[in-house]
Amino acid sequence: MILSFNCSNDGDENRTDDLIRLPEVTTTAASGITQTSVASGGNVTNNGGAEIINKGLCWSVNPNPTIDDDFQGEGLGSESFNTIIEGLEINTTYYLRAFATNSKGTAYGNEISFKTLDSDSNVLIYEGDITLRSQKEVDEFGEKGYTEVTGYLHINNYDPISQDNLPTDIQNLDALSTLTSIGGDLWITGNNELTNVDGLDNLVSVGGMFDFFYNDSIVELNAFHKLSSVSGFELRIIGNDGLTVIGGFEEITEYGGYLNISRNRSLLTMEGFANLRSSSLVIIRRNNALLEFDGLNNLENIWLDLEIEDNPSLSTISGFGKLNSIGRRLRLSNNSSLESIDAFPSLTSLDGSLFIMDNETLKDINGLNGLSGIPNITIFNNPAMTNISGLNNLTSVISLQITNNDMLSGITGFQQLSVIDRIFNIHNNNNLVNIDGPANLKSVGYLSIMENGSLMGFEGLNNLESLISLKVINNNGLRSLSGFENLRTITEHIEITDNSSLRSIDGFNNVDLIGNYLFIENNQSLLHIDGFQKVSEIGEILAIARNFDLIDIKGFTELNTVGNFFNIELNNGLMDLCGFELLMNSGFEGEYNVSGGRHNPTIQDFIDGNCSL
Repeated sequence: MILSFNCSNDGDENRTDDLIRLPEVTTTAASGITQTSVASGGNVTNNGGAEIINKGLCWSVNPNPTIDDDFQGEGLGSESFNTIIEGLEINTTYYLRAFATNSKGTAYGNEISFKTLDSDSNVLIYEGDITLRSQKEVDEFGEKGYTEVTGYLHINNYDPISQDNLPTDIQNLDALSTLTSIGGDLWITGNNELTNVDGLDNLVSVGGMFDFFYNDSIVELNAFHKLSSVSGFELRIIGNDGLTVIGGFEEITEYGGYLNISRNRSLLTMEGFANLRSSSLVIIRRNNALLEFDGLNNLENIWLDLEIEDNPSLSTISGFGKLNSIGRRLRLSNNSSLESIDAFPSLTSLDGSLFIMDNETLKDINGLNGLSGIPNITIFNNPAMTNISGLNNLTSVISLQITNNDMLSGITGFQQLSVIDRIFNIHNNNNLVNIDGPANLKSVGYLSIMENGSLMGFEGLNNLESLISLKVINNNGLRSLSGFENLRTITEHIEITDNSSLRSIDGFNNVDLIGNYLFIENNQSLLHIDGFQKVSEIGEILAIARNFDLIDIKGFTELNTVGNFFNIELNNGLMDLCGFELLMNSGFEGEYNVSGGRHNPTIQDFIDGNCSL
């Protein structure tokens, strides 16, 4: 007898290969720019699950350089690297990207651009950090003609003891016109007499953060036209009370950090950043006079969040015409004049959460119809919204919450939605009459319909086939609970409670299993329970209590198992319980309580056929 064993691990190797992704890498800001050289580098933020076998920089006079153009390798491994590229042409604009290669392939970082100095440029480098606290210090530093500061440049009078920006007498930065590169942070903060920053218009790169705070006399920020790279994790324009226009910044095409434009009380428009194609995060918040931000019309990708909040004059969101993906979250909240969202015709991908909250005048969300999948959606406290008719291309979500929208009368959107994995909440929408929209919805985790005072029905849910749980609570306009005719299984429980106008329950007629419990309680006008005709098993508890007008229970005719507790109590008018004859004749052995009705039969009464008066 010959035994043969094949010990090949080829299948495991293939599965491992399938897990390997392209690496992720970022590009360091350009610095030390001369006539023929530049300093830059890269940071491999994720190796993709495999060893980095090459990394470095590639560059070209055309956008989007690759390793098929000029490149310089910096060896193996995931460590960050810095290097100097030499042999460049004088007075030439270059585009540069870091790259990293693993067994899956080569990935590229964000693109930066820079221009080498011309033949009569003098390179003069200031080594270290510098803080300029007065106009005199600005002018004296500028007289030296520095082209680069290797550390940070702070233009402010910050007091580290009080942690306040003390007043300065700085009115202009004209003396700094020779600066092209700052290796660290650029802070221009707390200069109340500063009227322009045109002196920094030759600046090409900032190696750290860019902060422009509390410069209240600046009316138009129309500078930084050559700035192509900010490497710090935040670019912030915040709290400049006189600022009306943000221009400039048109050379920034990709930004790997947080763009934050907030608390500029007079800001009317954002014309800057006109060529920005991607950013990690964009925040536009508490700009009291802001009317529009068309400067972001070329933005295509936001890797993390877009937050538009607390802009009380913003009546429409009409920018973002090319935005196609948001990596984590879109938040539109507390924009008190916002009436419509027409800004996102190209948006097809949102991989995290959508929050539409506290927008007092918002009437619809029709501008989001391109989205086909969003994990989590919250539509909360938009008091003027009358109908939700958008989001019609969504096919699946994890959670959907529609809550506290006082004027909402209908939900007609979500027409392609078929799956809600976890939570579907429809709560406290006082004028909601019908739920017609999600007619193709097949599966929901936890469905909760609560405190919708005008709700009459939810025919749009009639194609549901499976639920984990269902709560229908305190919907005081609901008179009949019908439908759910395609529903087969409730994995956990049903609660139908405190619906003061509910008169009959005659739906759920194809449900065969309720995994844990069924509560029908405190529905003061309920007369008849004729539904649940095919339920054969309730895993733990059946409780029908305090339905004071209830007369008969003729449903449950196929019920033969209740796991632990059968409780029918304080239904004052109840005199017909014949729907439970099969259950009691099948040898029910759990805890039994029937009390407080007009007819309170024992188990033996059921067996003897005395189930009604």
